[in-house]
Amino acid sequence: MELDCDSVSYSASEFLNKFSNKLPQIVMVTQGFCGEISVDTFDVGQVVRIHTYSKQSRVVAQQIEPNSQLRGRHYSIPLDYPTKFSLAKSRASKQYTLKELVESNSLPVEVNFIKDQTVTVGPRTLPTNNLPGLRIIATFEETYLLGNSLVEGMLDPRTIPVPLYLSDLKLAVVTGIKGKPESVWQRYLEELSDQATALVYDTHYGNKDIAVYHSDSIHPNSVYAEVAPREYTNFVYAFMDVNSLEPEGKFYNFVNSESGTRSNLKQSPNPARKSQTPDDQDQIKNHPKSRPNTQEGKSTAPDTNLKSSPRVTENISNNEIKVGVATLKADNKDSPKEKRKVIDTDTQTEPVTSRSVVAETQTEPVTSKNTSHLENMSISDLEKLLEKLKLEKYKTLFHENMIDGALLMEFDSGLLREEFGFTKVEAIRLMKFVKDGHIPK
Repeated sequence: MELDCDSVSYSASEFLNKFSNKLPQIVMVTQGFCGEISVDTFDVGQVVRIHTYSKQSRVVAQQIEPNSQLRGRHYSIPLDYPTKFSLAKSRASKQYTLKELVESNSLPVEVNFIKDQTVTVGPRTLPTNNLPGLRIIATFEETYLLGNSLVEGMLDPRTIPVPLYLSDLKLAVVTGIKGKPESVWQRYLEELSDQATALVYDTHYGNKDIAVYHSDSIHPNSVYAEVAPREYTNFVYAFMDVNSLEPEGKFYNFVNSESGTRSNLKQSPNPARKSQTPDDQDQIKNHPKSRPNTQEGKSTAPDTNLKSSPRVTENISNNEIKVGVATLKADNKDSPKEKRKVIDTDTQTEPVTSRSVVAETQTEPVTSKNTSHLENMSISDLEKLLEKLKLEKYKTLFHENMIDGALLMEFDSGLLREEFGFTKVEAIRLMKFVKDGHIPK
């Protein structure tokens, strides 16, 4: 089924400004975006029914501890983050939530994590005495468009959140079906609206983790809602050197069920995310004595054939997969897939299947007849190689994870795509070099 689109394309922010009172709208991605976070990646030609939007209150914080590497680093934290703080300049032991701090103090204000406690995140326990002081600079609302992909002419029940900070993403409003009268298009819209009655949208949806910004993306004149995070992460990865932390109990890793690869890397440019469940929230315990980046890519040339790219959102601070912010109403007997389709499509799209979380799975190393070109390659050498292969946007992440030639030998295409956000072509380009040293001429 080919669709007709309006000639004007909008950024997500422009779209909301123009159509916030005219939702829902069917849109097509006319300029894609390969972001550093999986939920920030959209394909050209992807068709989404934008139903509503959500707003989440967050604070912008700056690290103030004299750590040579992380001092001055900027974060955004959900206003309802389940951790308490104390005022840095106060001798009183009074504890505040972020919301209480913002409501009772003029910004900026410097705060510390409550001492002599521990924060438990998954299998790790982090003493709060080692966490840095923060300067709370401002508050802002992070906004997402909420919609659903069209799969074979029907709504996929999983919600796609479209962040407004993706300024390079372009959307065009779909105005009809190519070669079909307006009456057919209107019947189709009515059918989609009927399917959407089985869905519930969380208008307060937002990422429950801490956003880490690029060092040069925050400045005095920044409009924080328009600044794209480098990654979303949790306490362990945001504020500390994870190599210095002691794991407690068995450590489970993300595993790609197709490639069988396991990884325990820092946050990748393509981490998927989801809303946390209560069990995932950081737990604070009394503890008397504590124990001793990438560039975005754009793509163009849309195909007006109906496509779908249904997405599953995951939580980067734990290892289980969960459908995103819209859920089917339990009392609705007719699921979207059981409803009659008004218009059949030519596109045959397989539903997305979740990756499984498996423990103790062995990583399959790269098999190669000659790996001498990798064995002595340093981290710096590998960064130069990425430039030659036009993969320089991954240099920062490879450097942060201390990837050299010997480690690269253990990679495969699945790991590159899942953990680092490579496209299929980019993964092939790098793996071709890994296997036989090939550099495109």
